[in-house]
Amino acid sequence: MRLFACALAFPLVLVGCSPDIYNTKPEVKGLKVSKEKEAAEPLSLIEVSDPQAKSQLALSVGQKLVLTLSENPSTGFIWRTLDDGWDRSVVVLESEDYMSDPNPQEMVGVGGQRVFVFKAVQAGKTKIELNLTRGGQVEINRKSLSIKVSE
Repeated sequence: MRLFACALAFPLVLVGCSPDIYNTKPEVKGLKVSKEKEAAEPLSLIEVSDPQAKSQLALSVGQKLVLTLSENPSTGFIWRTLDDGWDRSVVVLESEDYMSDPNPQEMVGVGGQRVFVFKAVQAGKTKIELNLTRGGQVEINRKSLSIKVSE
């Protein structure tokens, strides 16, 4: 009887412990806040999805920018930040993650979103450039965000 109970429980343990290899969970690093801290000081977010090629944003010190860009890494093309002209004393990159679109049939080649979380740390101006490249060589799209941070 014990052996039978263990045999039934074993698959449930495996399923409960399996990693989310497709990263479909909606949690994004850098955005998790405890309930006590959220009540004391609300987290101020600006969310931007697939902005125009040259966008301008205004942030306040302490605000976070959540930038979501459509991507399908199975094609070899992924979004990358460029180091040119980005003043990290004004805005810092807190996290970067990929979230796959829902895929119940586990099909190959399903796209998703690349999520960047930036935080405004000091008043000033900077420009963040991102490009959609394959292997860091072939570029097919570029986004440029001009950011002004005020106190």
